[in-house]
Amino acid sequence: MKANFPVEVTAVFCGKAGSGGSFVDRETGDTVSFTDAYAFDFDDTEGNVQRLVVRVKNVDDVADFKVEALTRYAAQIHIEGNAVINDEGRSFFRATKMTLVKKPA
Repeated sequence: MKANFPVEVTAVFCGKAGSGGSFVDRETGDTVSFTDAYAFDFDDTEGNVQRLVVRVKNVDDVADFKVEALTRYAAQIHIEGNAVINDEGRSFFRATKMTLVKKPA
């Protein structure tokens, strides 16, 4: 089963979350590649900090700002997108809009 859930949060830019790479899927033997990503932290409805990881290309495609101009832990970003949950494959988040809310000091 595959489900799609809309997501809307205001998060703090944390910087690079990791470098791209690849791995071999144990079940299929296929090589799965992934690109560099950025991390954004936000508080959930219970007050816990959650991390949203967004691929660099996705940020470049939908953001109204340049990541290079942001200061870690200072810039607030409003993020809209979709969480795709798939119990028979990979689950992921895809941003559809990213707006700079608070410029870093």
